[in-house]
Amino acid sequence: MSAILVFAIIFTIDWSDFWKATKSVHYIYILPSLLFVAANFYARAVQWYYLLLHKKKISIWRLYKVVMISFLLNVILPARLGEVARGIILAKREKLSVSFTLATVLMSRLFDGAVLFLLLGFLFLFHPKEFAQLQSIGITALFIYLLIVGFFVLYYFRHEATSNWIRRFVSLISQAAAEKITAGMDKFVEGFHVFKTPWNLVRVFILSLIVWGTVGAAYWLLLRGFNFSVPLPENTSLILLAITNLAIAIPSSPGFIGTMEAGVLLALHVANPQVSKGESFSFAIILHIVQVIPIIILGTLFFWIENLKISEITTAEDLSEEIPGI
Repeated sequence: MSAILVFAIIFTIDWSDFWKATKSVHYIYILPSLLFVAANFYARAVQWYYLLLHKKKISIWRLYKVVMISFLLNVILPARLGEVARGIILAKREKLSVSFTLATVLMSRLFDGAVLFLLLGFLFLFHPKEFAQLQSIGITALFIYLLIVGFFVLYYFRHEATSNWIRRFVSLISQAAAEKITAGMDKFVEGFHVFKTPWNLVRVFILSLIVWGTVGAAYWLLLRGFNFSVPLPENTSLILLAITNLAIAIPSSPGFIGTMEAGVLLALHVANPQVSKGESFSFAIILHIVQVIPIIILGTLFFWIENLKISEITTAEDLSEEIPGI
């Protein structure tokens, strides 16, 4: 998928537009963009702190290091496996259940999705013509998202009944698998404690707004540094935020290569169909670099400081005891 997208892009752009746009960038905007990207990961650590708090109080600085390491692994490994590694690393270092920590990672991502879908809905509402081509994709993605959220809400509030239903259904295939899956889900559901009170939900949601606000600020600054040949609307950073991050949510090659560039090109085309593909690709490459630089530098530094070993992440027998289906 990623390879197809890369080839489709490089063979359809005007390279003279690409080099012209790249040479005319005001690179002074890159430094503050980098700072906002780094702040984004710290906001993620703060949000994770509150998702974990009812089980164990862990310093935000420690969580920040694990978050950066997990994003480094996302750059190295395909299919967003760094998200799984994030839960495993914390569980092993803090002596927590892997199922529980993975559930909190999932909750963080579900809140991310809520903000992105709200933003996408806002853009659909005020720019129906520009987003008409994305309507079916957006509705399908929202439907899948609501099914996932609905299942976990039901499992949390009707835990015993849902667990029995899953056990009966899976036992038609294998009784042993049914017991293993429901036992894993019992541990997994502990990570959904955020549903317990409205204040927990509001607090974590506000932190998701801050997470995406820092990303949007980084996009806005980079747009200020580009000299596009055609005008772009003031809300272009919001369009980029919604479309690009929904694109990279799709499991793909390491570092989101291809999917991120395709998302940026689509977002800028929606913002103004007259924008050159060469200019859009130039912006996409620089945006990608800006997002990856803090990840590589800080992630590598923390990986070394924590004296982490790959074996801590890939020991399958530890996972098979807790995670349903492994």
